[in-house]
Amino acid sequence: MPLPRSTSAHRPPPRRAADNRLGRFVASRALRKHLFRLSLLFLLSLLVYRAPSEQAASLNGLSDGLQELAPHRPTADQIITQLLKSNKERQSQLSSYVVPTTYRVVNSTGKVRAEAEVRLRYSPPGIKEFQVISETGSSLVRDRVFKPLMEVEAESASGRNGDRGAISPANYSFTLVGEERIDGSHCYLLQVEPKRVDKYLFQGKIWIDSKDYAVVRIAGQLAKSPSFWISRVDFVRSYRRVGTHWLPSRNESITRVRISGRNVLTIDYGAYQFLSS
Repeated sequence: MPLPRSTSAHRPPPRRAADNRLGRFVASRALRKHLFRLSLLFLLSLLVYRAPSEQAASLNGLSDGLQELAPHRPTADQIITQLLKSNKERQSQLSSYVVPTTYRVVNSTGKVRAEAEVRLRYSPPGIKEFQVISETGSSLVRDRVFKPLMEVEAESASGRNGDRGAISPANYSFTLVGEERIDGSHCYLLQVEPKRVDKYLFQGKIWIDSKDYAVVRIAGQLAKSPSFWISRVDFVRSYRRVGTHWLPSRNESITRVRISGRNVLTIDYGAYQFLSS
């Protein structure tokens, strides 16, 4: 007499378990995609210091207070023209330097997902070299975020990315909306609107030192989301005066992903050391 057939071994897994596995797969895939695309955000701000070849955040609490526009202030077009000219002059005079740099990604609970200590060396006219001193945390973040960021910064410094994302009249419309003091510097505050929907452009504000005509701070959002899964990206990039130059001080990007939540990417630049030629 044949034994009764057992169906327990062939019973399909509960639908809820299958749904959970699918959800985890989609979330993991979306997170990998969003981490890889973070490098694009910093490409925008890295293109600020270099003038175009054909042309001479949660944002609260960023400044010391908005001031009324001065009666004899320059126009937005005049400010941008002088900015590009000054950037070109400063870039031509920039000598070799090294600076310790810290890359870090923190999730919505405040946990550090990955961190890397890096030594950045710049050599004129546009060479940046990165030496990783130490790294901890997720290898996914280190490989998909930190490494591409370094590659993007090196490409931007060399000019291989062209002027597609440069802050210039070819890419943006500018409106002078006020004057503010940022870390002791009197700045012109300009509203920036991209002239096209492009993943290399952003919309937001820039603060330009009224004496040196140098970018002190940039804050805004991507003009085009790099992925359906990314609902919003806010970023702030700050500069500080080092000698006669204005060099990066800190980058912060707050990215909100539809499934995995909020992630904060920061890059902090330490003390710059200029090298003798």
